[in-house]
Amino acid sequence: MIHLHTAPTGNGMKPLILLEELGLPYTLIPVDLKRGEQKEAAFSRLNPAQHIPVIRDDSNDLTLVESGAILLYLAEKTRRLLPADPRERALAYHWFFSQITNVDPCGRTLATLDRLGGGSPELTEGPIQTVRRFWQEAQAALEHADYLGGSYSIADIVAYTFVRRHGVRFGFEDFGALVRWAERVRTRPAVQAAYGKFPAS
Repeated sequence: MIHLHTAPTGNGMKPLILLEELGLPYTLIPVDLKRGEQKEAAFSRLNPAQHIPVIRDDSNDLTLVESGAILLYLAEKTRRLLPADPRERALAYHWFFSQITNVDPCGRTLATLDRLGGGSPELTEGPIQTVRRFWQEAQAALEHADYLGGSYSIADIVAYTFVRRHGVRFGFEDFGALVRWAERVRTRPAVQAAYGKFPAS
């Protein structure tokens, strides 16, 4: 059994969507970030860094943190949602790591600036342009394919959670192929089931 400790943030939803896609048995343990449950002793023993998500896999006594690592672990464990074809697999890795290392931090940067009262154009322009360059590249790819890398994979999951949370802020509606892709992902039964666990997300 896999136990997922998470909350309805962009990173927190990634492993939940994947578990639903894979159909693996799991227990969901919601973590109330506003109440500070991630700082309580029981959670800190799972992850001393005190952030979600965290999984515990009873099958091999593994506790794992970091959303990207969790997705790669589950995909490799089941040999699903990572393309078998080497070319498609490489493309899936490209989109996966570009999103996690380049795009996701931009959302966190602007969210931090918002909490501090907003940032000047000099501070916000860089993150906005980074995201939009990524989306321009994805737009070109999705004009010839339904999903990033060709077939649906963990790359689409990580990109979709960002779009759902931050798309309006970064002008997502300007990219027609991406809008159509996001709708394809949104309507997947597993994605709807995952977000249904947190109706307000």
